[in-house]
Amino acid sequence: MLRLAGLILLVLAIAQPSAAQRKHKVDPESASSRACWRSVQDKARQEFPNAQQVHVSLETALEWQENEVETFITGQGRFERRSGNWRDFEYRCIYYLRTSTVTVTDVEMAAGDSDMDGGSGDFGVTLYRDPGFRGVSETFTDDKSDLRSVRIGDDQTTSVRVSRGCRARLYQDLNFRGAYTEISSDVGDLRGSRVGDDTVTSIRVRCDGQGWGSESGDPPQDEWEDDPFNYGVTLFRDPDFRGTSQTFSSDIPDLRGSRIGDDQATSVKISRGCRARLYRDLNYGGAYTEVTSDIANLRNLGAGDDSVTSLQVRCER
Repeated sequence: MLRLAGLILLVLAIAQPSAAQRKHKVDPESASSRACWRSVQDKARQEFPNAQQVHVSLETALEWQENEVETFITGQGRFERRSGNWRDFEYRCIYYLRTSTVTVTDVEMAAGDSDMDGGSGDFGVTLYRDPGFRGVSETFTDDKSDLRSVRIGDDQTTSVRVSRGCRARLYQDLNFRGAYTEISSDVGDLRGSRVGDDTVTSIRVRCDGQGWGSESGDPPQDEWEDDPFNYGVTLFRDPDFRGTSQTFSSDIPDLRGSRIGDDQATSVKISRGCRARLYRDLNYGGAYTEVTSDIANLRNLGAGDDSVTSLQVRCER
């Protein structure tokens, strides 16, 4: 019996963690906690680039030492988003006793902290370099005419998250020019879209908190209609406003030298206050279709689809 009791005590002694291994509250004034606090703030700003403020909590942080050279610290923090809301994150540090240096191994959103705005972790439109919302990312709430000067870079975007109430136009060229893709929800892979992956160079963003509609049920107003880069008559090569496109604000007697080309237009968008005549022949000759509103498919109309060769534009501003 004595031998059995001794064996049980020995097992318990082995299973019981040493004093050095037990977790205890962090001393906010210790060298390890100060180093961890500074490093976590820097890491959080990298992980959440649109954070306005970052707060690292040491009051509830835990610390333990598993060996003679490393001290581990885990805890939580918060960061303020552009919308004014705060989000929680969790962190983990390793402090090296011999060198007095620290490594932050994890800074990630706290479990169960859902995004009430929908879409990305930050309110707005978030571009990602890799499919499936992975890789380097950056969130936008305003237009950006040149992505070369920002973190995400130009010709890098492969997936996009869109917060509820937001929408975006992704353009192939600088200054909101060239073909574009319009999105109002998350896109996990831009391959196959009009713009495609790794081609986005500029972006326009609208966040109105109500998406495309309004509480009154009135038709939504297109906030891009009056922008100087797309105001006028836009021809698209494919039905439903898809494919290569080009916007015109003056008469064009010969579309053969344009990006859209002649005998290519299949759908057309008309800015508010504009109208157009689409002609089958050069120099405004032949049959024509007069349009004062968007047409998703020109088939069976006067000029028809894939037959527009010249156009006249009138815009009252």
